[in-house]
Amino acid sequence: MRRSVLYCGAVLAIFLLSLPSGWAAAGEAAIREAAAALARGDFVSAEQKLRAELRDHPDAVEAMALLGEALDGRKKSGEAEEVRRRALVAAGRNPSANYAAGMALANAGRFERAEAFLARALAAAPGDFRVLYNLGVAATFAGHHERAREVLETALRQQPKNVEPSLPRRGRTSRNCWPSPPATWAPWRIRWPPGNAT
Repeated sequence: MRRSVLYCGAVLAIFLLSLPSGWAAAGEAAIREAAAALARGDFVSAEQKLRAELRDHPDAVEAMALLGEALDGRKKSGEAEEVRRRALVAAGRNPSANYAAGMALANAGRFERAEAFLARALAAAPGDFRVLYNLGVAATFAGHHERAREVLETALRQQPKNVEPSLPRRGRTSRNCWPSPPATWAPWRIRWPPGNAT
């Protein structure tokens, strides 16, 4: 399945805006490049970049999560599952590590796996608005619209001045970046930081 340039750009923008502030510039660039390679389907390049990043930073949960996806793409499912297991153990109940891994996976277009990490981050930090919002977005892309609606409504109740309803345009499809929402769900536009107009 080919992804449009707008789709990949939107996912990359979400990821870049949500990076933890403590990341080193070199690690950030390596993860970003690897995620872009995964989104393009270049699993060999992604694997090489991620293995190099893990040599330098062996506890980088987001690199482990992405490496699992790259290995899956190269049909190395046994090693992919082992790497994913290590990522889950390394992230533990740390909301920042789970959030970073979830956002790295979302950036690579792996929304169901991203949703799992973001749900763990939400369990560890239930009031975190960024986690709520990005879990809602990941659930939308994964096709879990009911969960997306519930999570985004919670975000709306938490910060009502930071979210405003926007009316869906007719004819929107996944080729235009966002999947068409079901009739019972209204998409929300987020203003970040809170209080700023979009």
